[in-house]
Amino acid sequence: MTPLSLSAYAKRRGVSHVAVSKAIAAGRLTASVVRDARGAPKIADLELADREWAANTRPRIDHPAADVTGEQPVQASRSARPAAGAPRPDVPDYNESRARRESALADMAEIEVAERRGELVLAAQARADVVSRYIVVKTRLLGVPSRVAQRLPHLAGEVVPILDELLREALEELALEGDAPHDGGRGR
Repeated sequence: MTPLSLSAYAKRRGVSHVAVSKAIAAGRLTASVVRDARGAPKIADLELADREWAANTRPRIDHPAADVTGEQPVQASRSARPAAGAPRPDVPDYNESRARRESALADMAEIEVAERRGELVLAAQARADVVSRYIVVKTRLLGVPSRVAQRLPHLAGEVVPILDELLREALEELALEGDAPHDGGRGR
C-alpha cells in the first residue's frame, strides 16, 4: 500500500490536515508515519494510525471525533482514557453547559438592569427597613395607654392597666410569631 498524504488521512478522519500535523509533531502518531524522499511525513499504515489516534488523542469537549475504524483503540499508557468519540462521564455536554451559562448571564443582566432602575433592594437593607418600622409601630402602640390616661383621666385607673396589658400581650404574640417559621398564612 502506498503511503497516504496527511490531507487524505485528515479527510478520512474528518479533521483538518493541521490537526494531523500537530498529532505527528506532538508524538501522538509515530509508528504509522514514514517520511518521503523530501522528508515530508506520510501515513504508511492506516489501521495503525487510527489506533494511535484513538489511543493518544483526547477528543474536544464540544466536538468529539467519531471512531473511523469501528475498532477498539489500543491504549498507549496505563491511564484509562476513553476511546475517541466515546462520551466522557466526567465532562458535561458542551451545549447544555453553554445554555446554562447563557441563561445565567441573561438572569444577571436582568438583575443589574432592575438594580439600576431602583426596582431591587438588598435583602439586608429591606430587613433593616422593616425592623426600624416595626420599632416605630411598637413604640407608638405602647404609648396608647398613657394617651388614654391623659384624655380620659376619670377612667385611667381602671382602663389604662388593662389596655397596657393587652397591648403588651399582643406585641409579645406578634414577636413570637415573627420568630416562628412561616406557615403560608394558613393560621396557627
